[in-house]
Amino acid sequence: MSTAATKSQKRPGAATSTANIVGETLGDFRILRKLGHGGMGDVYLAEQISLKRKVAIKMLRGDVASKPSALTRFKAETTTIAKLNHANVVQAYLVGEHQGHYYLAMEYVEGFSLAEYMGRRGPLEVPLVLSIIRQVANALQRASELGIVHRDIKPANILLTKKGEAKVADFGLARCLSSEERVDLTRAGATVGTPLYMSPEQIEGKELDCRTDIYSLGVTFYQMLAGQAPFEGSNAFVIAAKHVNEEPAALEKVRPEVPRALGDVVRKMMAKKPGARYQSARDLLQDLARVRQSLGAATQVVSIAMDTPAEATPRRPVPHWKQPMWLAIGGSVSALAILAILITVVAVAWPRGAAPVDTPDQRAAAPAPPDKKKPADPAPPDPIDALKVKVDQVLNEKSPQPSGVESCIDLAVLYLERKKTGEAEALFNRMTERRPPSAYYFVGRLGLAVTDGLKNDSKASQAKFKELFQSKAKDNRAQILNDYLTKNPEFAGWVNEADSSNVRNGGQVRSFPKTGRWPMRKSPFRK
Repeated sequence: MSTAATKSQKRPGAATSTANIVGETLGDFRILRKLGHGGMGDVYLAEQISLKRKVAIKMLRGDVASKPSALTRFKAETTTIAKLNHANVVQAYLVGEHQGHYYLAMEYVEGFSLAEYMGRRGPLEVPLVLSIIRQVANALQRASELGIVHRDIKPANILLTKKGEAKVADFGLARCLSSEERVDLTRAGATVGTPLYMSPEQIEGKELDCRTDIYSLGVTFYQMLAGQAPFEGSNAFVIAAKHVNEEPAALEKVRPEVPRALGDVVRKMMAKKPGARYQSARDLLQDLARVRQSLGAATQVVSIAMDTPAEATPRRPVPHWKQPMWLAIGGSVSALAILAILITVVAVAWPRGAAPVDTPDQRAAAPAPPDKKKPADPAPPDPIDALKVKVDQVLNEKSPQPSGVESCIDLAVLYLERKKTGEAEALFNRMTERRPPSAYYFVGRLGLAVTDGLKNDSKASQAKFKELFQSKAKDNRAQILNDYLTKNPEFAGWVNEADSSNVRNGGQVRSFPKTGRWPMRKSPFRK
């Protein structure tokens, strides 16, 4: 059978447009419509025939595929994304090749980008900002554990669903840092990223690690709260110089209602020297948990609806940078150094003939936002409802993925924060149906120790703590739990509270030291 794809493809990698493949079938995927276009090719909505689900298909342009370096980058991108099995990352399903066309099938996210959302809403409410930052930080922590640096964190690469979920897209600019399979996708002078969000070390072409993503997330954090980027200018060079040489205006001055504690977090994320920032996303998450608790924002339900309230701050137009770029270089940054880097940055990251922000490769995963004239989307359901659906799916699987433990913990924490101890206990009991050495079992038993303690059954609670943390079993249970408690400081806070409750109710000694390897959050019952 002759198809548009086969007609247009004379040889693998030949220069060709894929714009005429709508309605055609690539392997197991039926192409439904075009979603967008990115630097590496077109993006389509498709149906996976065998599983009857919608997916996003990212096609590699034929003229790009004809270049060995671009093809290597595309294949590395798919390998990178496939490793990131996390609820806050757009998931990759498979990479394929059909009649010389290379493509990536990935999760289709029904929603909109953070850039689009801010464009409609202006500055965002603090609880929503904290929710988004926490989810993105969780994704970055998982990436750093795999030696992956995103390198292009920005609002356009953060997708939001109506249920309040945030998902990081376009890890295609990432570089694997593992020694076994290190691939240099950014040779000298070939920096990738977006100047409005690039760290000083990225602008200067230095070696990058997870702290560059923390800086870029800090810029995004600032923009969500202030309604404007921390640094603006008439061209990319001006902005780059400001990232290296200048401090942004204090958030509290730009938007007085922003709590100083949040301003302090953003300032630390955006420190000029990597050593002065949070050294990992885990450190950031621990500080965010402390701030959320102090602000009382931990249990507030956030709403993500694509409406534009009357009081929303109008979005600042993005300049189109018509003056010569070399006119505005100043400060201590070398014009030649910035020129060598940013020529490539502008060529790679800037869309032709469009504003220099918010044109994401990841339109792969997000449909166009609804028309302004349409009625506002209804408020999303309670986060507990969305999490219950996800947790039910996870626990009903024969062999659930380890990443599902995080969803169970998130739901349990919500139950505990709302004093629904019975629901939390039922969830923990379901988790223990997975026998050891499953992480589900160990976290479930730890949760039952918490609920026992909160019900003032100190004897049962301390017995479970001892079973988990003082056992001589060779299943590494204590280390597994320590890892989860470190990554989930709010859950660790409930463990600490249960331990303290046991002591108050006649327990002989604390099960844990006052300071340990995971954070000791302030008790949720104490003011």
